[in-house]
Amino acid sequence: MGGSVIGFVEGVLEQEGAAVEHPLPDRLAVLLPDELQNELGLEELATLVDGEDEASGGAVACGYGTELLGAVARLALGRQGRVFAGTVDWPTPPPRPPKCYEGLNLSLKPGDVTEAPLWNLIGFGRYEATCDDLREGLITVAVSAAQGVPITLPELEAFPCRPIDLEDLPAELLRAGFARLREAMIAETVSQVAGFREAVSRRHRRDAERVDRYFAEVAEDLRKRMRTRRDAAGLESKLDALPAERQRRRAQLSANHAIQVGVDLVALVALRGPGLRASLEVRRRKHEVSIPVSFDALANEWVALRCDGCGRPTLAFAMCDEAAHLLCRECWDSSGTGGHRDCFRCAGKPLHPFWQRSLAKPPLRVGPVAERPAPPPTARPTAPPPTARPTTPPPAARPTAPPPAARPTAPPPVPVRLRGPAREVLASDSDTPDLSTLRRRVGPRGPLMDARLSTVSLILKRHGRPLTSGEIRREIEVTAEALWEVLNVLEMHGFVEKTGQRRGTRYCWIGP
Repeated sequence: MGGSVIGFVEGVLEQEGAAVEHPLPDRLAVLLPDELQNELGLEELATLVDGEDEASGGAVACGYGTELLGAVARLALGRQGRVFAGTVDWPTPPPRPPKCYEGLNLSLKPGDVTEAPLWNLIGFGRYEATCDDLREGLITVAVSAAQGVPITLPELEAFPCRPIDLEDLPAELLRAGFARLREAMIAETVSQVAGFREAVSRRHRRDAERVDRYFAEVAEDLRKRMRTRRDAAGLESKLDALPAERQRRRAQLSANHAIQVGVDLVALVALRGPGLRASLEVRRRKHEVSIPVSFDALANEWVALRCDGCGRPTLAFAMCDEAAHLLCRECWDSSGTGGHRDCFRCAGKPLHPFWQRSLAKPPLRVGPVAERPAPPPTARPTAPPPTARPTTPPPAARPTAPPPAARPTAPPPVPVRLRGPAREVLASDSDTPDLSTLRRRVGPRGPLMDARLSTVSLILKRHGRPLTSGEIRREIEVTAEALWEVLNVLEMHGFVEKTGQRRGTRYCWIGP
């Protein structure tokens, strides 16, 4: 297929089952089946030419801007609801032990390895993200139907597929796998629109700062007028109404910058291929469970396990005290410390998809309107007093040496009292990362606030995992209100991400 428009149309029509001849470089003679005739609105025998205007002699133009090219492009993208089921006749791989899995708080013992075919689901979709702008894209996701986790497969053209009747498919297995495929397609869409979300978030922050600046100037103007006018009561009522109006404007901004994303499933492929199946004998305290694992010959890898806490695929896993839920390293660390840890799934809480952590909105600060500090008054220059004419000449003064110039001294650093291991780690300059981006984006906020921002940032970066406010306060002596203010500033400027609610709230460093 050539790189021109006529070559694109030729390749799509051949793939859809049409007979195509190419008598001239810019002309196609096609024989269309009934389904394609209805799709394209053409006769059974048709002549297509590369151009933008209607051709003569019964030929149909298929160049840029024509309706026919749009219909052919929709065929290339795929019709919604198209389904294919097939099997790949490859030899079964030789048995091999599953050595890639790692137990975090438990012991693993691989069991026997047997041959077993595996089913994979491949979804082709398109998404549309709209806000004040529009982003569109295509996604392709493959998951293992049994484990429900994403896998990496080559292009379908690499597999010699033999069709299977839809009646011969394992309906229950594929139905459960389709639910996991849907979750994986949503996660892939969130990942692809990350750049678009960041651009919208920057515009949202810029507009929010402009609104805050506007209300601060209005409040400053009202206070100046209240000092000189008699109707101060009316101006004071206007000043009291500013916070509510600012809150309404900020809420309207949030609504205007909300991104609406739609995902359509264009085509679905169910593929059966050779594989291996084994079991992992897991011992956790007094419990022993057996976890099935699979080797996919099409992907040439052992399929990862699915975390019951966030749905993320993982090879290193832990289990709760009751050995009922499998948790990845991050979910296990967020459950606490020590041997016994609380499992939020055992407590009846739902699964928290890992991609939702990146969608946390910064809190809307509602309160008194910020007031710009008034500039210090400048003294007017006054004329020097007249000097009296001396009656007698003054005695000659002894020449004295000028006083030594005072050396400029830097202000002493604001002390931040540390506790525990942070006293040794954070006190050394060698272990201190570069915080220039933090200081540049947050701006000066006073010596004490700057010191607390830097110290809390270093604590979060050193741990590398979500921390509760209590865990942070174990390493820095600060009140709960002051720590909340520090974390709120870091979260508003995109350095810290907050997950969970109430006592389960944790803060994770995501900045540079």
